[in-house]
Amino acid sequence: MADLTITTTAIIPASGYSYYDALGGEVITAGQVCFLHTDGKLYLADADETGETTVKGIALNQIAAANQPIRVMTGGTLAMGAILTVAEFYFSSDTPGGIRPTADLDTGDKKSLIGYATTTGNLVLHILNTDVTIPA
Repeated sequence: MADLTITTTAIIPASGYSYYDALGGEVITAGQVCFLHTDGKLYLADADETGETTVKGIALNQIAAANQPIRVMTGGTLAMGAILTVAEFYFSSDTPGGIRPTADLDTGDKKSLIGYATTTGNLVLHILNTDVTIPA
């Protein structure tokens, strides 16, 4: 299915956004969806049945290697650096760190809402980890 194609240098949070800072557990780039592991580090979220589905936020750092500080945005409006569909809901993908629209979710994906588009470039983060799996 089709994940958003994100220009990492165009990821820009609006003022007043909420965030979470931690160390990365692997290489993470701006615009990727992350989860907080029990080791206290951030990793790429994965919506398939076997992946980690509890989303924490979207990475803001251009790139962070394992054990480097990283900031993830947890709420507010984000210029996505991708072409969005106005009024569409976007979810964590089964591609680690990916984001995709509702229509592109796969059977077996666990639905974790990331947010909704208010313009063709802005996503309002409204993270909701439903733990609901799309049935076959």
